[in-house]
Amino acid sequence: MVFENDKPIGWCNANDRLNYQRLLRDYDLIDNPNDKVCSVVCFLIHPDYRRQGISQKILEKIITDCSNMDYDYIESYPKKGKPGASNFKGSILLYERNDFKIHKEYDTYYVMRKKLK
Repeated sequence: MVFENDKPIGWCNANDRLNYQRLLRDYDLIDNPNDKVCSVVCFLIHPDYRRQGISQKILEKIITDCSNMDYDYIESYPKKGKPGASNFKGSILLYERNDFKIHKEYDTYYVMRKKLK
């Protein structure tokens, strides 16, 4: 969670991929079940603070934390199309700036990965 003074302005849902049963059930994500993967599922940024680098700062923190927690990869699921509020999973540009690569491609979204080890 990101705050400005006491006001919450940004949040991201990221956790071990195995904790997201819907991801595991609804998507063909598992290539190697032994990979330890952190999934970045969604961002929520206050409308007054969008386009100010809040998602970037949150993602940098996730990368640092996951690097120190013995994860093999960080994985994200950005939608195809223009960035905007409806693309709450983060834009492909955000992930590309942070060295994520397209791991799989589907009709409406990508699976992007950043190798940590």
